[in-house]
Amino acid sequence: MKNIFLTGPRQVGKSTAIRKALANFNNLDLRGFETLPVFEKEVLTGFILESLNPADTYPQPYVGRQKANGFWQAVPQTFEEFGVKILKEALAAKPDLILMDELGFFESEALNFQKQVLKCLASPIPVLGVIKPLSTPFLKAVRSSPGVLILEINKENREDKYQELVKHLEEVLS
Repeated sequence: MKNIFLTGPRQVGKSTAIRKALANFNNLDLRGFETLPVFEKEVLTGFILESLNPADTYPQPYVGRQKANGFWQAVPQTFEEFGVKILKEALAAKPDLILMDELGFFESEALNFQKQVLKCLASPIPVLGVIKPLSTPFLKAVRSSPGVLILEINKENREDKYQELVKHLEEVLS
């Protein structure tokens, strides 16, 4: 399996496991994106898409914002423009690995982004990412793509799954 996704409950350490595992590999050409939280006065107000492309130096746009009523509002345009650009550039650069941290429900209406994700999964370049444990048509398509391995992480097994992740990455990147 050349594409590996971690899944599990919130705040269990999926992204941390990825960062820790990637630290084992020197001089890795890594492209793709991270979805990062935005806090205002210590309150989570949204998420941004941060490119791992070294040429992307402009402000990272929101992919989701929390509305005053507490509900989340997706920003599909960010995925359709910036997300597609990130993934197209990643494929063109032919890096050692493409990171997608994370895929979830904000992308549900971003059809071009979804197509680009599936194109990356079908490419010869390995993909590493986090996928929310949700059931949407897009996330089902990612999980059922050929060559995708899903590692389910929880607080009890995260150290074992970290070791398994490193082992799979060693195989994929050799």
